[in-house]
Amino acid sequence: MTELTAPRTWLAGDGQGVILVCVGNCPDTPAEDLVVAEYGETKTRRKGIRTFELGQFAEFMTFVSGHAYRCTPPAELGPDQSHWGPMEKLLPADQLDGWMWMSRSTWNGAIVEHYKNRDTRGYLHLDHEGNYWSSRTVQDACDPWCGHDNEADHLTDVFEYFTITEHEAFQKAWVWPWSRHDEAHPWPVWMPR
Repeated sequence: MTELTAPRTWLAGDGQGVILVCVGNCPDTPAEDLVVAEYGETKTRRKGIRTFELGQFAEFMTFVSGHAYRCTPPAELGPDQSHWGPMEKLLPADQLDGWMWMSRSTWNGAIVEHYKNRDTRGYLHLDHEGNYWSSRTVQDACDPWCGHDNEADHLTDVFEYFTITEHEAFQKAWVWPWSRHDEAHPWPVWMPR
């Protein structure tokens, strides 16, 4: 078996195809089986798994990557491994292409994913419970002995982190990903028509 970058998933092959094995607690994993998907001519005859035919390798690998990160708690991911779960819960699937995952931080005990919009260059900061976050500088150029945690022995700005509303978050990112006619997401007054 080959372990993927997310520690709870593996790919295994038998010469006829490849299966995705997952030991995570995932909503799209059959409770009675660890095999989640198969590609190629391997016919495991398992119910409830995704099947990808020969020629659908790109689709299979996209599913593998998405599944791996959905089923791995963010605390178990490395600092440079993207996690799209919060954005996938928030936005319509056709709007995800406009965003880039940038980094992960812990703010006030919450694991926050940072996403950047390709067009506006604005950021959305989302935790895994669906909260929007922002920050502000509370002290500029704090030296290492100023009483705040510094990552290095040099001057560091001190930030305060707090939650904000959906409208405030998207205004900071300067984008509104929903249609003007979406009744669940009324067009904001700050966004030009």
